[in-house]
Amino acid sequence: MRCGISVPAAIIPACAPSILPRCAAAAICGARTTGATVGSRDLSFEPGVVRPGRYEVDVGTAGSTMLVLQTILPALSLCSAPSEILLHGGTHNPRAPTVEFVRDSYLPLLERLGFKAQIALQRHGFFPRGGGAVRASIEPVGRGCALDLIERGALRARSATVLLSGLPEHIAEREIGTRGVPAERVAGDVAVEVQRYLEANVAVDAHLADQLLLPLALAAGGSFSTLRPTAHTQTNAAVIRRFLPIDFETGVLGPEQWSIAVRSRGSASRCAR
Repeated sequence: MRCGISVPAAIIPACAPSILPRCAAAAICGARTTGATVGSRDLSFEPGVVRPGRYEVDVGTAGSTMLVLQTILPALSLCSAPSEILLHGGTHNPRAPTVEFVRDSYLPLLERLGFKAQIALQRHGFFPRGGGAVRASIEPVGRGCALDLIERGALRARSATVLLSGLPEHIAEREIGTRGVPAERVAGDVAVEVQRYLEANVAVDAHLADQLLLPLALAAGGSFSTLRPTAHTQTNAAVIRRFLPIDFETGVLGPEQWSIAVRSRGSASRCAR
């Protein structure tokens, strides 16, 4: 976000910052930074002009390539020329969106807002070794419309996919996910979370909600129904308010139903879903 609007920022977190996404952001805009080292307790970031082009980012570990992509995509989308990004690192991480989630859920919604980006998985990367590769193409943002996702629509199908790497097949049959946690427990935790989302009859799950805030703020805005906003969502909204003339409106629709509206103080074009 700081690259896209060219506002200097000083970050003083309660815990050590994630350096790699900010280094990638610095690379695309020639930012001047201090404290951009592993273990640093504070970071200052003074962006320059965002430069479209071809970039290669190597996380160096199993760190999430998708978090890096979500960091630099909005800024590069505001450029007048396309960009190509090759990302190396983790593609399926326990506390980050997976490649499939970004490709099938996140990017299609951004396309409605006018963003144009595609990703292609070239090699999987899992904890702790990483080694994955994802290629992304980002086009200049086009004319979009406000996003209206209050009504979810009918459930079409349910399916689950298990990815297995270097482990016996019986583990996949029992379900796999978190290292050191029994497969059955991983599957059970996922089932509970999915069931909560389905029963709430909301359009956007709790994780996608916080990821949509910045694209909505940079584009035409909009609204969506979701589960109770997480602390991450609330933090994202508070940070965005510090940089952009944006209003966030949160409402309660039901016991497990909330709405979040992102209203730009500029002009917006609305259109049907």
